[in-house]
Amino acid sequence: MATKLEIELPYGDVEAKPAHQAEEADEHSRMLLLQHVRPSDPREGEHGAEVSSSGQPYGLYYLSAVEMWERFSYYAMRAELVLFFEEELFARGNWHDVIGMGLVTQLYGEPLDSLGDEERERRVQVLASSVYGLYTSMAYFTPLAGGLLADRYVGTARMIYLGMFLIALGHFFMVSRQLTFVALLLIAVGTGCFKPNVSTQLGRLYSDSNTGLRDSGFSFFYCGINAGAALAPLVSGQLRQMYGFPVAFLSAAFGMMVGAAVYATAHRLKRLEPHASHHHVAGNCAAAASVEEPAEDSDRHVSAAGGILLVCLLTVPFWAVYAQGGISFVLFVDANVNRKLRGFTIPTEWFQSINPLLVIGFTPLISMLWQYLEKRGPEKGMAMSLTKMAIGPFLLAAGNFILFLACSTENAGRKINPLWPVAYVAVSTIGELFLSPVGLSFVTQAAPVGITSIMMGCWLLASCFGNYMAGFIGSFYMSIDHAPFFLMLACLAVGNGAVMLASVIPLKRILAGSKGLQIYPVILMS
Repeated sequence: MATKLEIELPYGDVEAKPAHQAEEADEHSRMLLLQHVRPSDPREGEHGAEVSSSGQPYGLYYLSAVEMWERFSYYAMRAELVLFFEEELFARGNWHDVIGMGLVTQLYGEPLDSLGDEERERRVQVLASSVYGLYTSMAYFTPLAGGLLADRYVGTARMIYLGMFLIALGHFFMVSRQLTFVALLLIAVGTGCFKPNVSTQLGRLYSDSNTGLRDSGFSFFYCGINAGAALAPLVSGQLRQMYGFPVAFLSAAFGMMVGAAVYATAHRLKRLEPHASHHHVAGNCAAAASVEEPAEDSDRHVSAAGGILLVCLLTVPFWAVYAQGGISFVLFVDANVNRKLRGFTIPTEWFQSINPLLVIGFTPLISMLWQYLEKRGPEKGMAMSLTKMAIGPFLLAAGNFILFLACSTENAGRKINPLWPVAYVAVSTIGELFLSPVGLSFVTQAAPVGITSIMMGCWLLASCFGNYMAGFIGSFYMSIDHAPFFLMLACLAVGNGAVMLASVIPLKRILAGSKGLQIYPVILMS
């Protein structure tokens, strides 16, 4: 008679064996298996990982620090990129010896040195914007391949190390003008290796039993992202003014090296792995184990993957509207907001720092709300996550409606009070917190066994398509009045929220039974 025992295994650590091999396992192998399997210690956290006094796994704080420094690296360079293109890379006589420039000019045209100053400036701006868009699109596309390689061949930790190495190397290469495009390619590929897998590794520190704890953890993780995003432009911008672009790019490389050191420390201290009761059964034990996956489980995994892809698709309009914060909102603030304060003109760029700073400020409050709803809310688990995400677009719509009111109520020809755009950013940031960190948590929880990183790549791919749509939507800013433009954005966000809210119940059915943990039934012959 066979006794069934469930053991939680890490992703891809044990090779599945055919059933007949398990039947041929000898007594020695069975005894080895039993020696490695033990009940969970009741003193452990719910998620099975070593926890801090807050109930969160220690690995959360390490991974948040790693992500903060990676984002510092990314935004420190990105803040300087368009300026670098205009002032250095495409300057007269500077662009001919750049590796890869021939391919770029075939795609987007040449910044001809023979053109007049005004015409050439327009040509350079178009070229700089096009190359910038190509780079950011690649940075969002590559995580899909990075997730696939991690899930199927390499493993998450190795891909994270590879990603950090490529990112740091790319930023070092940015010091050389001739290697600019090689550097951008390395950074985009490195981002694809790093980005989906660090979120996946964080998700593995949690079980499905406490969605509120998981969502709070991912909100803290998201706070780390925005801490790096807020600090980076301030540091790199000051360094550029004092020492030039090369030193600013070196600061980005330094940030990634610090992140790599933190990650290596976490590995050495074993802060990134679940407790031993969740670890793999190694060596000869694998010969005694077989993985049973009934047909209904396979169907459920397919349904779960389909449900996640649908959620990713539903978020594309949200990102298209949200990305206007870096396009039309910047133009609006620069030309239509009164930025003078007691003789000092507030730089337009400072309004871009409001969002990450508010994310840091709002995250503890939002985390407390998630914990409260987990205990007393009408829904639990992934159903609650889907509802939270559906509320996000409505809050984004409210933010754009604030700008509509600002344009409609202020006297024509007068610049508006800066509190209007601050209010827009504040409300939109809350909408972001309802959707983005919750979405990261949701994907790691709902993803089928073995393809979590691939699903994270799909989540990031939705941002890519959203940002691409944002460029098209933003083109209307110059052709219609500002008030109807922001009203249009609000209507798009409301429509997106309504569709997401209507999709909650169907998605609950699709995702019913999906599990974030990898629980295998192991057959012990007796």
